[in-house]
Amino acid sequence: MRRLAVCGDRATWADVAPGQGHGVHQYVYDVSTGDLVSADVPRNVGLSSCEDNLILWEAFDDDNMMVAALTEW
Repeated sequence: MRRLAVCGDRATWADVAPGQGHGVHQYVYDVSTGDLVSADVPRNVGLSSCEDNLILWEAFDDDNMMVAALTEW
């Protein structure tokens, strides 16, 4: 499953295989530079959002609680 979020020149998404509850990577693509960055996000649930230069993704922590990471890009 891919849930894509697009903000300006950036797109962000996570790959979560069908039937699995989480993935391991978050991707950010910058259209203006052509750069594709992959961040290791263990137990990534595949929910991505962004606004301006802020990118947010969600994952499970070790206690199986949902946590969010907010990054300025």
